[in-house]
Amino acid sequence: MADIIPIAERLVLIQQREAAAQRDRKFQVIEKTLLFTPAAFRCEKCGGMVEAHIAAAHSGGDPPRVPYRFCDICGQEYHDFIARLQGEGDPARYWQNEDWLSAWRSWIDYQGNLDQFIKSKEFMQLVQELKTTGSYG
Repeated sequence: MADIIPIAERLVLIQQREAAAQRDRKFQVIEKTLLFTPAAFRCEKCGGMVEAHIAAAHSGGDPPRVPYRFCDICGQEYHDFIARLQGEGDPARYWQNEDWLSAWRSWIDYQGNLDQFIKSKEFMQLVQELKTTGSYG
């Protein structure tokens, strides 16, 4: 009889495990979201290193010429993308076809959707909830 756990204690243990699992899930959402948010010196598209002076220009007071932080190669590709949208572009860059345009559009849409999600009231509520409860892992 000494090994029998009273049902009330068992229910409390189950509720504690469920609450911990829910808390862990909330942290995973934030962690995964922030994991895909680029670091200060990383290209937002390819993840490569961005020169320090470029990163500083994108975080400073004047609005950047490009709404993203790119390495040199991705920055040039972005300018080519904009040129193609405006009916220009270099015909010698044969790889910049409709699939290439679609890939860029999809990437830009993804960035916008991720930004919207991070700014959503629900995500902000999640962050605030975890801040106020002090439940960190």
